[in-house]
Amino acid sequence: WIPGRRPDLIASELEGKAYRVLSCVAGVLLLVGAWLAFPYSRIAVAWGALALILGLAGRRWRILDLSMQGNLFAVASFAAALIVNRAIADPHASLGLTLRVWTFALVAVVFYACARWSWLPGTVSARRLSEVYSSAASFLVAAAIYFYFDSTLAFAWTAVAWACFCLLLALLGRVLDRPELSYQGHVIAAAAFLRALLVDLDATQQYAHMTLRLITFLLVAGQLYVCARLSGPRGSGHARVFSAAYTWAGSALVAVLAYRELPPDWIAVAWAAFALPLLVLGCNLKRGELPLQAHALVATAFVRALAVNVVSTQPFAGGITLRLASVLLLAALLYVCARWVNRWDSDQAGAISAGYTWMGSILVAVLVWQELRDARPVWIAVAWAAFGFSLLVAGKALKRVELNYQAYLLAPAPHGGYRRCAVLCVFALGGPIGSV
Repeated sequence: WIPGRRPDLIASELEGKAYRVLSCVAGVLLLVGAWLAFPYSRIAVAWGALALILGLAGRRWRILDLSMQGNLFAVASFAAALIVNRAIADPHASLGLTLRVWTFALVAVVFYACARWSWLPGTVSARRLSEVYSSAASFLVAAAIYFYFDSTLAFAWTAVAWACFCLLLALLGRVLDRPELSYQGHVIAAAAFLRALLVDLDATQQYAHMTLRLITFLLVAGQLYVCARLSGPRGSGHARVFSAAYTWAGSALVAVLAYRELPPDWIAVAWAAFALPLLVLGCNLKRGELPLQAHALVATAFVRALAVNVVSTQPFAGGITLRLASVLLLAALLYVCARWVNRWDSDQAGAISAGYTWMGSILVAVLVWQELRDARPVWIAVAWAAFGFSLLVAGKALKRVELNYQAYLLAPAPHGGYRRCAVLCVFALGGPIGSV
């Protein structure tokens, strides 16, 4: 401070260096004095506060040495928080939280303040130094969240809190135009996603007649979808990639949730039902990754239906089997999804839409076989013929050629006797329709 205020007192370069040495000695004494005055759990906060004070003083009088000393105090504060305070799980006497959580939170607040004010404007490393401070602060906040829910034995809520913090960082990153906040949010979002899969997946405790897994998964997935809208850095070429990653993570959580929450016969139906809003939103919002997620869900649902649903013989209601109810509902969803796929502005939309109808028709044909082969095998051909006729009518009305092809494949049904006559009669009626 003296060289800046009274440069006439410095007669040589050696005296200037002596003043700098004295400043460093004072910094060391201040570091040790704070450690003696605030031992053990309070030293991290004390060193962090001194780091902010030195940084502000260096910024106010534009003294680089004070700013550097403030940075060293910040490093010491961060190390003390991780080494000393991390092991302190004692509750605070009046605040109801552990000293560890309060220390991490207070040091994080100090570091965020340092990121805003504790650097010299115009210096080359100013921006990078601010990013380091904010990254350290975000890490401490994430750690404080983890330790808080760990101390209260509410392990399943850590992922939800991390996702909420990620949403806050994404919002601040866009509003304040701070790219590093957006990147920090991406890292914490990845941690929340993994935490949900590794910990919350087994949270089967009941809460308001719902499992804790259902609540936490939906909350994390919802916040990830919102983060996809706020994904940054704003104006960056990576923003779109991160936004798509958020939606993939959210959809994966919903799909896994359906797999763990629902009975086996309804999982495929739930996946197809979830694919429908993804297609609708993808078409309306012009987001190409949402239809891709829907295609993956539908393909998985189709394979699962063939492996699980078509062999299920459990009763459902009114004398019908669970197989009949679930497969018919799944096929109907596939046909509806095919309509929305066809509206997508893409060169492959027509082929993919046709694939949806093929999957639906295959499911219905296999369902007919499974339902009638034991009780009424003679009616299988008639049912296939009736279904083929309906496909011909739908193909003519909707101008979808693949429906006609599906009907033609159903025509060579099992031959013989009145079954063949029924098939030929139905397709004799359907033939003119398909040829129009």
